[in-house]
Amino acid sequence: MDFLDSQRRPVKETDRTAGPYPYYGANGLQGWIDGFIFDEPLLLLAEDGGHFDDPDRGVAYRIEGKSWVNNHAHVLRPKPFMDIRFLCRVLENYDLRPFITGSTRAKLTKKDAERIVIPVPPLDEQRRIAAILDQADDLRRKRREAIAKLAKLSTGLFVELFGTPWISSASSSISDLGSISVFENGDRSSNYPSGDDILSSGIPFLSTKNIVDDKLDLGSLLFISSSKFASLSRGKARPHDLIITLRGTLGSCCIFDGPFSTAFINAQMMIIRPKTDISPVFLHAYLTLPAIKEHLQQIGNGAAVPQLTAKQLAGLPILHPSPSNAPSPPASPRSTSSKPITAPISRGSTLCSPRCNIAPSAATSPPLPSPACARLSGE
Repeated sequence: MDFLDSQRRPVKETDRTAGPYPYYGANGLQGWIDGFIFDEPLLLLAEDGGHFDDPDRGVAYRIEGKSWVNNHAHVLRPKPFMDIRFLCRVLENYDLRPFITGSTRAKLTKKDAERIVIPVPPLDEQRRIAAILDQADDLRRKRREAIAKLAKLSTGLFVELFGTPWISSASSSISDLGSISVFENGDRSSNYPSGDDILSSGIPFLSTKNIVDDKLDLGSLLFISSSKFASLSRGKARPHDLIITLRGTLGSCCIFDGPFSTAFINAQMMIIRPKTDISPVFLHAYLTLPAIKEHLQQIGNGAAVPQLTAKQLAGLPILHPSPSNAPSPPASPRSTSSKPITAPISRGSTLCSPRCNIAPSAATSPPLPSPACARLSGE
């Protein structure tokens, strides 16, 4: 890998003249400028000010064409035997903390960056892996777009079937959420899972990251042991429970379904268990209406620290149809066997780092050979 750091030039925002060329820094595009330094496909790796402690935000990204880079990102030109898309996939979520220095502002120096070890499979294999991951990103993007369109459609259907929220009709009634469901917080005692309690397989330990677009997302799971789970007094999800976030992204809500018969929720979530005459599908559809979500945001942001409380949610008025008009509950996520599905799912293996999520996960692809490795400064 060639480091082109000597060619970087920082320009203060006040001294920048706006132009047609992108101006990049540690975390992506910082603005626009009237000149350029580089004009080729390159990889930028955060030097200081990067999201080194946040694996979801990334620390590396690709650029191409005429561009300007400041001194907060290392500029890397891959050697001929390295595919730039593959290299970006390796580095974008790499755990760089062992290479970071600085007590007040985290920094990845050029000297330390050169010590980073990366896998080097054959070039064709690099391209195959990169193509698979690019395709996965494209599918996720299309999924988000489809969900956004579906949300608009489902809102219209909901109003057509049950009326506008907060307005009663002859075939519906209004009840407080607390009267038609049971709330269950997680076990927040000294027994709360932490440290060595967190495993790579076992009973799912759900966090707010497992609710994406108001759906349960099992793509990134933590686990606890069965014995630890048994020692906890509450916060244990059942099939068809609703799980809602109380902190962070307020009011994100999903139905607990899928391959697991139970899971433990973290301290930022709460279980809403509808009573027998309330459909979880209906209640989830209601709680995820834009008007309801906006209301939850408003009441949650009223506190010094944005959060929702069980008391606030208990008093939320729910306009619901009579049981005969409500939609049927979803089919059981369990198999047809009389035994619940409790087989643990392990985290995917990685090529190099716990945050370097390049794994041979495609079912139609042959297993990857164990690749050679090299440092970023390797020839």
